[in-house]
Amino acid sequence: MRRPELLFAWTASAVMLSAIVFSKGAKASEKEKVYNPDIVPSNFTNRTGGEFSAGKTSGFENYIKKFGRNLSKLPSMPLAWNWKQWTLAGGVILMTAASFSVDGKISNHFKTHDYVGLRRLSAVVTHFGDYKYQVPLISSLWIGGAIFKKTILSKIANDSAEASIIAAGLINPAINYLTGRDLPCSGDYAMNFRPFTRHRFSFPSGHTAAAFALASVFDVDLRKQFGYWHSPLVYGIAAGVAISRVYDQRHYLSDVILGGAIGASVGWWVASDGKK
Repeated sequence: MRRPELLFAWTASAVMLSAIVFSKGAKASEKEKVYNPDIVPSNFTNRTGGEFSAGKTSGFENYIKKFGRNLSKLPSMPLAWNWKQWTLAGGVILMTAASFSVDGKISNHFKTHDYVGLRRLSAVVTHFGDYKYQVPLISSLWIGGAIFKKTILSKIANDSAEASIIAAGLINPAINYLTGRDLPCSGDYAMNFRPFTRHRFSFPSGHTAAAFALASVFDVDLRKQFGYWHSPLVYGIAAGVAISRVYDQRHYLSDVILGGAIGASVGWWVASDGKK
């Protein structure tokens, strides 16, 4: 990545981090206050039903415990969905299936057409969906939360790490292996699925899943403090990652649709503490 593009991306991140650190935000009611992972009351019950011990404990340790409980609960989560969640899931499946018919056409178009704007967009945002941006950003949030005593920073950092790992590190690779679709840049036929075949990582998109997981965590965790002004920004960046993956011949349209849905749903679930 060229230096101006890298500088722009990190400047945007720094501006958002500074806004969180130095803004007092809106006053929340007792029910709306963000959970402080460092202070755990004796009657506190986490989102998976387990209770923590009373007194001051390690916030990181508590998040690790919740992460473990969430992993054990994850396989049965669809059984607890309500009709709205099943409707959304059905809509995503229909959109993904419909996009199969144009996957090859879109991919072939970008093979022979170059767009300067999309090329520059890709250079700026594509790494928001991988470790090159996410690891430093999440680490910065952790450090910022510890230095400035901002609980919201610690919560965003922990929620982001958990959501990204679950969406892009667990769910996505499992579906990759089950479907066995190769990347567009391989030259393979778009609809050539080889289930249970290793090293075929196209469907769904891991970068897009990670980007939308991070975006939805930021969106949910910052709503009580800032409202909704940041929502277009974080989801816009995630959408930019999805567009860049298709433009760069790294994924098909259907890959990023499903990947984005997985990331957004996992991020929302983690950040909202499992509330429906």
